[in-house]
Amino acid sequence: MPTTITPANGFDTATAITRPAPGERVGMETGPSPLAPLLQRFVDRDETLRLGLLGQMAGGDRMSVDPGGTSTVFTVRVSPIRAALIKDATNGAWRGVSLSAQTLGLSATAGPLAALAADTWYYITLAAEAGVPRLYINVFGPDDSLVWEAGMQDIFRYIGCFRTDAAGAPIPMRMHRGQYLYDFSATTPGGPLRVLNAGSATSFTAVSCAALVPPHARRARLCGALAPNAAGDTVSVRRTGATANALVWTAPTTHDLAVELEMDLDAARQFDYQVSTGSAAFAAVEVLGFDEG
Repeated sequence: MPTTITPANGFDTATAITRPAPGERVGMETGPSPLAPLLQRFVDRDETLRLGLLGQMAGGDRMSVDPGGTSTVFTVRVSPIRAALIKDATNGAWRGVSLSAQTLGLSATAGPLAALAADTWYYITLAAEAGVPRLYINVFGPDDSLVWEAGMQDIFRYIGCFRTDAAGAPIPMRMHRGQYLYDFSATTPGGPLRVLNAGSATSFTAVSCAALVPPHARRARLCGALAPNAAGDTVSVRRTGATANALVWTAPTTHDLAVELEMDLDAARQFDYQVSTGSAAFAAVEVLGFDEG
């Protein structure tokens, strides 16, 4: 009666793998080189390597959204995926897949959708269906590992994300290995990237970046200007919830002082700011990008 071989995670490399000599009688459990331990070692090696490679992906780490798109006509580009190990969504078999550079539009949305929704995060995932790899655009974000779609471990491999504006058009951007940079030149001044206008709070006040930093990210790249009333006016910036060690910029003159920084945000993707006097302002603060790391 056949016996199931149960794989173990780990294998021995110190002990040599042997086979019977020509003419020797081969047994499953007994003999000079029984087959059962040999088969177990092969199965254990396969299991260990599968777990080590599961979700690993070579390529597919560059993504961009072209300028000029709308909620129904847009272009998302994903670089070639040289190799990825995922579970087939159709039959559960493990697949090693590859995919050439892809250009995605509305037809790649799960459904597909009639149009992208306004002010919404969308996520790109890789799946294999009956051995055929393809990319999807959906509204389900990644798990904490940033490897799988949340709730779909082993099946939907996370690639990247993008945000739509108030009209449902994807905001132009470029991503490389989890670092995102919005195409500032392709957006309207004071438009979708702006998170603060003429902020004059003299005590620390929270500013939300949630419209431009996804729920799974905590680091943003910001750019703004201190509009001082007098030389010596300051603006201080810190992560919301922090109580000390704010970053402080001091205006040497009454001319506007440009401020650009990368900083951690809180779980709600907020930062705090304050100016030293109500007659000064922290003006035109834009989110230039974010980091998923």
